[in-house]
Amino acid sequence: MMKRPRKQKKRRRTRLLLALMMLAALLLLAEWQLSPIIARQARTQAHNAALTMLSGAVETQLAQNSACADYRQIMHIGYDQQGRIAMLTPDTMLLNQLIADIVLDAERRFAAAGGGRLSLPLGAALGSKLFADLGPELHVGFRTVGAPMLELRDDFVAVGINQTRHRIYLDLSAEISVTVPFERESFAVATTVLLAEGIIVGIVPDTYVSVTPKQP
Repeated sequence: MMKRPRKQKKRRRTRLLLALMMLAALLLLAEWQLSPIIARQARTQAHNAALTMLSGAVETQLAQNSACADYRQIMHIGYDQQGRIAMLTPDTMLLNQLIADIVLDAERRFAAAGGGRLSLPLGAALGSKLFADLGPELHVGFRTVGAPMLELRDDFVAVGINQTRHRIYLDLSAEISVTVPFERESFAVATTVLLAEGIIVGIVPDTYVSVTPKQP
């Protein structure tokens, strides 16, 4: 009479164990299928947030250093005795200060973001447009890997007879590390801003000094 209850208990334990194993398998399957989708959406969110911070740093510092947006302030033009352009020289002190200010501003923005944390609804994480605001929120962490980097570059483009357009650009970039519930990855974020441009009437001199000051 006592054997049947024991068998029933054993069967219930076996069924419970099987149910737990199936549940674990389903969770692993769901994680395997959803992980790339969530990571992709998290990367997009972190990329946009980081890009906003970088662009904001550039805009703020250019507004506070208005001279850096004036081509005649950045580039010193020397003429020979015949009135022809003999030399183009960048104001490296002014440009180096601008670089330092922008990089410091960008670092402060990332630090103020608390290392960078975003809340991503599960619907948005799965890429659903209809249910983008629904579901529990997943926390996405992101931070810079090292300091943001800024480089200056320029180019010359012929725009007419004996005329050349000289453009100076800011290339700002940062390495971002993104952490989601199932994985972590790093990628680069970059933005380019036209700093200043001017028209050179005459031949670009051979004594031109390239506008490539080093980041402090």
